[in-house]
Amino acid sequence: MSKVSQREIENGRSAGLQASQTSRRFGDYGFAPRGLRRQGAARYVGVSPTKFDEWVAQGLMPQPKQEGGVVVWDRLELDAAFDLLPDRPATAKFNPYAD
Repeated sequence: MSKVSQREIENGRSAGLQASQTSRRFGDYGFAPRGLRRQGAARYVGVSPTKFDEWVAQGLMPQPKQEGGVVVWDRLELDAAFDLLPDRPATAKFNPYAD
């Protein structure tokens, strides 16, 4: 039996960590779902559900799709809307403790 190198052990640990992070992020799918519920959509764009609601009301984020009682946001529409959000001015100082 061959000895396992420290690098192989570390690579195995990081691969296991990546797999567990993926399952936490995407659930049992193993991929990002196309339709996201309100909290998932807010998390996807990196804001609270309340801020997400404000952005939807202001037209900064898309309206959801609805069929029956199911309300979901299209991940691709969220990507397009997020791309249109303004960048922070280069002269603004970054404060990691703001928000």
